[in-house]
Amino acid sequence: MTLSLAVVGWGCQGQEGGAPAPSASTPGSSASIDGGPVDPANPTRAAAVTLQGSGIALTPDERTAIIAGEDSDALFIVPAKTDSKREEVKMLALPGPPAQVVAMDGLVLVTIRTLPTAEAKVARDVIKGPAPAEQQKRGTPAIRFDPSVVKKSQGGLLLAFAPDAAFDGGLREVARLTLAPDAWGLAVTPDGARAVVTSAWSGEVSVVDVSGAREGKLAKVTTLSVAREPRGVAVSPDGKTAYISHLVGTSLTRIDDLDQASPRASEQALPAAISRTALGTKVNASLGYAPVIDAEGKTLFLPRHALGAEGMESWWGLPTVDTLDIPTGKPLQPARVAGSPKHALAFDGGARFMPAPEWGAIEGFGPSQEEGVVQPRAAVYRKKSKTLLVASEGFDRVVELDARVPDPAMMPVRTFPIGDGYDKFGDYAKSGGAPSAIVLSRDETVAWVFCRSTFDLARIELDGAPGKQLTMLHVADDGLPFDAALGRRLYYNARSDALSGGLGCASCHPDGRDDGYVWREAHFTQEGGKTSRFLALRELSKFNGMFMGAPVEDAKFYARQTPMIAGRLRADGPYGWHGENKDVLDRLIAGFSLHRGNWQRWSAANKDVGQDVAKVDYLADYLRSGLLPPPVVERELDAVETKGKEIFESKQAKCTSCHVPETELTDRKSYELGRLRTLAGFDEEENDAFKTPSLRFIGGSAPYFHDGSAATLDDLVRNNGNRMGDTRHLQPDDQKALAAYLRTL
Repeated sequence: MTLSLAVVGWGCQGQEGGAPAPSASTPGSSASIDGGPVDPANPTRAAAVTLQGSGIALTPDERTAIIAGEDSDALFIVPAKTDSKREEVKMLALPGPPAQVVAMDGLVLVTIRTLPTAEAKVARDVIKGPAPAEQQKRGTPAIRFDPSVVKKSQGGLLLAFAPDAAFDGGLREVARLTLAPDAWGLAVTPDGARAVVTSAWSGEVSVVDVSGAREGKLAKVTTLSVAREPRGVAVSPDGKTAYISHLVGTSLTRIDDLDQASPRASEQALPAAISRTALGTKVNASLGYAPVIDAEGKTLFLPRHALGAEGMESWWGLPTVDTLDIPTGKPLQPARVAGSPKHALAFDGGARFMPAPEWGAIEGFGPSQEEGVVQPRAAVYRKKSKTLLVASEGFDRVVELDARVPDPAMMPVRTFPIGDGYDKFGDYAKSGGAPSAIVLSRDETVAWVFCRSTFDLARIELDGAPGKQLTMLHVADDGLPFDAALGRRLYYNARSDALSGGLGCASCHPDGRDDGYVWREAHFTQEGGKTSRFLALRELSKFNGMFMGAPVEDAKFYARQTPMIAGRLRADGPYGWHGENKDVLDRLIAGFSLHRGNWQRWSAANKDVGQDVAKVDYLADYLRSGLLPPPVVERELDAVETKGKEIFESKQAKCTSCHVPETELTDRKSYELGRLRTLAGFDEEENDAFKTPSLRFIGGSAPYFHDGSAATLDDLVRNNGNRMGDTRHLQPDDQKALAAYLRTL
């Protein structure tokens, strides 16, 4: 496959043998680039700016930015200068949606989340841009995709491209390697010999030999099964160890012996926000997209959202940057202990101490943070200032944090606003929306940031004069119809008082999936009547003995696990755990009313409520037409899965009496299931009639039940009895077979 375009020339100087034939086996150039430092592992080549993948990369000569346009199935090639123009942007069509890019001398590596089947590609092309002119107007109905078709995949890919002078400085594909579906994260070892690739939905990490990529050779060294949703990759400076972050949960995966024949995986504990966790509790975490290792290879930083961290008005927890001391494998944040009057704040060149009664107190809140990160999405380490630059997806900004402290999220140094042109209510940016990828120049004076919801490239002069640091370039138009495109912007944004209240949809539903968390839906009475809202932990309600003006002891806290939404919203309704909402619009409004202050925005007395409802309609359009489900390889069931399918469809098990295959594996009715044991930290449900959930993509959305009481599908089947259908007759092998089949749905 040959793909070419005109870009600023880089690599490919001194190529021998004339113009190569356009084939995947044709060797690319390995010549160095003038003006850049030499790669110490290979003196004939220029050093890469970075070998850690991101949604944006700089070529070694720093003249060109390469952007992974995931929502456009393309690479965008942009001159990395201050005055770049839209007409200079080139688009390179790809066989599927790219996630991350690494640019080396004479070689570009790209992860592709899915190579869709022919049927899936047709379905995806219908809903992905560029949208016809007649769809670029308000009121255009969303095109509801069929998730059973759109999900079909031939696998994920690692693609290798070489620059080629014969194609006028363009890129041509020289090699590809099929990996597990949802290939996402990418990093290359310092010697350029191996790449580490995560496959998010598949829960796999692949180690790939890329030493022969320029000659058209990619070879898989090993594939390792890991915990769900592996995402970012950070490789140690010696190239022997890789750390994998996860979208769900607190632990990392550590890959050792990366340079050997048989790399091995193990769990690396990294508790979330332990300095801001109530005594006797543990918090969960989500949004672990971007692990970063400092220049010395001593500290790993992981920006993410700590579900339950304490702070003023921290109803849903707080952003954190958890730090790992690599030599010892232990967290650098100090845990809160009873009676401790102070905690070490910094560990660079001798600890400083912060006297803070609330920091280590048994009662009360931890310190709040201002101008901080909301929905951390990408990060880079800045050696010259010992800071982190973190893309704050929810508030459309880049925040510089002091990396010398145990939790850099507590110490913002500077904020670089990127979003602009907000609507009347400040709900979404018309430019600079949802920064999702960042790369730093070699001298660390310039940061390039790609903004996913508005398709813009921001260039930040970090040492420039205030007010003159930012330049913007619109890279591409959104390919979705007008209303759905606005919905995309609303989905990521956390600024709206009505639709988010400080945390965007993409925080709890990253990629339309779930954060793996069981929230507390608090019900209480305040002046004006009964109301409710979400909390990350029950302990967060204890503020002066009152909760939103109501006595704490009067509030009830019900378990509500975050549901996956991508590919599950095609039907008209009903929605909600109890089937209490007649359609998607009704469910979204009910959900937003659980956020801070929203019961006032959604009241009939609010003169702007019509505007808010219109925005919810835009959001619903995006959820149904733009938020694609995870890719799944179409294959024949094995013997165990076939046996499980027979059990699932049997009259004795009764699974299909409620999970109807013809209607997305649900009958959308509510049934009284009998009371489950109430888990600690929650109150007993008053209503035990729950709507039959769809089983689509159930294999990747643990834990299960509304309260998350079943950690795995095996646990669910083993302990079901006759609560849902009847599995009491199943032997252990039958139970395993049924669980195996459920994982294929």
